[in-house]
Amino acid sequence: PTTHRSLETNGTEEDATQTIVGQFTSVTSPSLLLELRGQYSREDRPRSANALKPLVDLSLGEFGTRSFRPTTQFDWRAQAAGNLTWIINDHNLKAGFDYNHVFIDQKFGFFQNGGYLVFGSDVETTLDIIGVGGSIPNRFDSPAFITRGPPCC
Repeated sequence: PTTHRSLETNGTEEDATQTIVGQFTSVTSPSLLLELRGQYSREDRPRSANALKPLVDLSLGEFGTRSFRPTTQFDWRAQAAGNLTWIINDHNLKAGFDYNHVFIDQKFGFFQNGGYLVFGSDVETTLDIIGVGGSIPNRFDSPAFITRGPPCC
């Protein structure tokens, strides 16, 4: 497929997951059964940028770093569960617990490298705004021109 974005506008999205699970089952007596289970899992998803430059978004193309790159995201989950089964004649009594904790951290810093956006679909006007010649050369005060930057200080 064709795109109006340059290669430097793209980036790499990675994903790495690590998980460990353990289970213990014990028949502590002819009438008592114990089951325990634990799990920990972590996922890292860094999204790097091909270039760290201001985004320039024009009606005819886009180059520089995308507004949302680079970013990081990771999450982890811990779970512990257990139950005890007590067998009394023809009856079973079972009680247990299940603890589940999930943590997610994701940081998006939009326009971390700044950005210059020219809105509109008219290529001729866009070239006139950003060009050195024409009827409105270098007119960065045009309502179609917007700058974005990282948060200051």
